Amino acid sequence: MIWAGAFHLYIGNIFVGIFETILLIKQKVRYKIYVIGIIIIVANFVSMSIGWFLSDNIGHFLKFDYFNPRDQEYIWQNILLYVSLTLTSFIVELPFFFWVLEKQKIISKIIIAFKINCWSALVVLIYYIVFQWGIINLI
Repeated sequence: MIWAGAFHLYIGNIFVGIFETILLIKQKVRYKIYVIGIIIIVANFVSMSIGWFLSDNIGHFLKFDYFNPRDQEYIWQNILLYVSLTLTSFIVELPFFFWVLEKQKIISKIIIAFKINCWSALVVLIYYIVFQWGIINLI
């Protein structure tokens, strides 16, 4: 189900950006919702580009087998990749969150960005579990 990954990278990033924008509007923000949405969607695509580069190169270097869902090693490789890309996403998107949030303490901005990234990561994880990693493939 390679289409699941391609869908997430292109179309799904827009939906993730919208989801993060909805979570952000409950915070004190500097701009109108549509401006925040554009900034956060751009942040997701920047993060996607860096994550794609890293996953492709790290996966190739470590000889990851993305297409064998019944292999136990495959599951651990994907967990490792998922956690590292989630942390990368948080770090890459952090300046964008700083940009849209009003003047607050830096630690408050980091906590807000971390919480929103965790929610997004959970949504993406559920998506991959259902469509690419196993439930559908293992049935």
